[in-house]
Amino acid sequence: MPKTFKFILSGIIAIAIGYISYLIINFILFTYHTDCGNREHYLWAFKDSVKKDIDTLVFHRAVRDRDVIYSYFYKNKYHVVIWEFKDLDGAQLKTTPINLNQNLNNIKLFPGEIHNSGYSPETTIKYGRFFYSSMEINIDDSSVIDTTFETLKYKGFYGNIHKASYVLS
Repeated sequence: MPKTFKFILSGIIAIAIGYISYLIINFILFTYHTDCGNREHYLWAFKDSVKKDIDTLVFHRAVRDRDVIYSYFYKNKYHVVIWEFKDLDGAQLKTTPINLNQNLNNIKLFPGEIHNSGYSPETTIKYGRFFYSSMEINIDDSSVIDTTFETLKYKGFYGNIHKASYVLS
């Protein structure tokens, strides 16, 4: 084999090994693990009249070091997601914008993982570094936000979400 061909082939193999290593490292560092524990952790957020209709048997909790996603089902029709971020001491929730009517059709979420695959809504999360100082939330134009709320420790919204994204820094 000519030296040039061996050099090119070695480069292609090195790039392929590097890319596969990148994907594996991202998977190891940023993947969620699922458990069914602590089903009642956020039931306090629901009114007493609603709590009886929350299905705690159909429950999903996805856990990482810095965040946890709780998924509840209300009347087996509505999917309620509570995303808890840990260690937000550096983040200023008051300055975290919730941008409505955004075009989110061109978002690329690879490498990542899908929660609730095949159900509505699916939650696709891109692997990557976590944020330390700020977050920006984007909601697409097919979503309807009924109410926003915030305190010193949490910020959120109620509504029918078609697509949402966040930008971390």
